[in-house]
Amino acid sequence: MAGWGYDVVGALEATPGTEELLAIARRVDRVDAAAVTDLGRRLASLADGMDDAMRTVAGGGDDVARAWQGPGADAFTRYTADFARAGSSTGDAARAAHRELAGLGRTLASLRDEVAGHVSDALDAAHSGVGVSGTASAADVRAAVAGPTARARSALARAESEVADCARRLRTLTDGMTGWSRMRSPDAGVSGSSGASSRWADRRQVTPGADHPVQAARITGGDDGGSGDGGSGDGGSGDDAGSPHATHSGSGSAHHGDSGDDGGAASGDDGGSGEATAGPGGGPPGKVGDWIRRATAILAQHGVPADKMDPDAIATIIHHESGGDPDATNGWDSNAAKGTPSIGLMQTIGPTFAAHKLPGHGDIHDPVDNIIAGVRYAIERYGSVSRVPGVQALAHGHGYVGY
Repeated sequence: MAGWGYDVVGALEATPGTEELLAIARRVDRVDAAAVTDLGRRLASLADGMDDAMRTVAGGGDDVARAWQGPGADAFTRYTADFARAGSSTGDAARAAHRELAGLGRTLASLRDEVAGHVSDALDAAHSGVGVSGTASAADVRAAVAGPTARARSALARAESEVADCARRLRTLTDGMTGWSRMRSPDAGVSGSSGASSRWADRRQVTPGADHPVQAARITGGDDGGSGDGGSGDGGSGDDAGSPHATHSGSGSAHHGDSGDDGGAASGDDGGSGEATAGPGGGPPGKVGDWIRRATAILAQHGVPADKMDPDAIATIIHHESGGDPDATNGWDSNAAKGTPSIGLMQTIGPTFAAHKLPGHGDIHDPVDNIIAGVRYAIERYGSVSRVPGVQALAHGHGYVGY
């Protein structure tokens, strides 16, 4: 049995009278304390990413609040404040869950060590009871190992009780992770029939077009999918909880490596000169830049406006999602656990790719096809690739967040 240091099952199976202890050892062997601990670490990482996302939301909300006046602006301010509180609550709950799982992981690791010790004691007792004859009845062995077996049984019962208690505490903590689902609609209380008006103003408090006030503001949700400024309503928070797209809450290059194709480096792919100059149409030099330019040219032929697919913003997403590796596959996050891992330059999952590919460009592993689907997804959800939360976060001096 892995992790015991010797063949516990074989030793117990060869010793009649140790049946109960063998059953306990088999149950303990199925416990994966490392997996519990690793899950806790992932929740801690989620909480850290949540902090970065909420700072991005707060910064974007402050920018909007300085430039918007009226009932729509007031509703937006309330909504962003509620959104930030929900994010803070989720992060706090995730950190508390990490502590719970870390403690449970230690308990389960100790259980394995303790039971291993009791098994060793039982085998010593069984063999010492054999005597000079070299034989002993199962009843004699059972009596000899009764003490270690009882102690192993008690250790297992304590661990199972702790697992049950931890599960109850974790269920309570999940209430702190549902703040977003309890939020009112962002346009609650804002009505087009109120007669009030909202206006955009610059930061010097000058109101352009003051004689033509905007109609009463209404912040819409639904299919606009974050088409407001900066993706601040999305914050990278929901891709693993309902969106068909993967999110990493951090740099994809951390697990795929930086291939050097993005931003390039003098790979020689751009004419072999070694100079890091952008190609025609913008974007980085080298293979990644070529793929981006080919993809955006195809998208333009299908009517996608150029101002919605900035090549440098696409390159930023690629750099942080895959490190420029068209073969990158995320095998560890919740999407992977569901059987739909994030794949390719833009780290799209299968359903997202299928929904946003273009005819004749249906290979998720093809870098151009992957960019096409990823860009169409970003435009549908955020309005343009420049409004993807991670791109906006970097523009405001914060860390990248997944889209």
